[in-house]
Amino acid sequence: FARWWWLALLPMFVLLAARLWPLEAIQNPNQVGDSPSAKLKNDQTAKPAPPNDILAVSSNPPPQYMEGKWRIGSDELITEPIGDGTWQILTFGDANWTDYDLKVETCCNRPGLTYSVVCRFTDKRNFWHLSFGAFGPTNVDLVGGVDGEGHSHPSRRWRPNRVHGKPDVWQTIEIQTRGESITAIIDGEVIAESSRDRLNKGCVGLHTFSGGLVRWRNLEVRKPDGALLWKGFPQLSATD
Repeated sequence: FARWWWLALLPMFVLLAARLWPLEAIQNPNQVGDSPSAKLKNDQTAKPAPPNDILAVSSNPPPQYMEGKWRIGSDELITEPIGDGTWQILTFGDANWTDYDLKVETCCNRPGLTYSVVCRFTDKRNFWHLSFGAFGPTNVDLVGGVDGEGHSHPSRRWRPNRVHGKPDVWQTIEIQTRGESITAIIDGEVIAESSRDRLNKGCVGLHTFSGGLVRWRNLEVRKPDGALLWKGFPQLSATD
């Protein structure tokens, strides 16, 4: 018995070894970083958290207000033609937004169409819009309406025959709102600046008033410091 007394201590040695040397290491002695803690660390390295921009827009809410026929294509929003002189508008975002930068790309399928990029929208009587073709087939006008007044008179008109009337040519539209002031930019060039009291907050939107097809893509809204407020388009139901 004196020669085999150490056998009684064998179970204790086995338990101690299991604690110091995990079972995974025994099963995979040549694999580096296979312990649970190392595996977790590797997973975190291989799959970084998505950027804030993606998290912020993973699920956009439905429109604030909508009239007309709108649909989402593969990577763009499309305004379907339903007749000349038909009001179509889609607004989205937060009605309490104040200062922000709206940016979107757009193009139309034929010259002479009337369409607008909308900002600081609170209702159909109160909003700013940068309008293409509303006051002439080649005009671009910055228009602000309060209580329905002013929509028939442009606040600022830009030189014609410069940016409008080229079918299937994408243009980048930017609108910056600061206090009561607004600045419109087309393809990097400042084309109009204006101001109007009582138009100091509101959501954004898109608008058409003609029978052609207008396409929109790469829309985003950011705070003046660059923080993302909105990206993409609102959720539309299958029947929209």
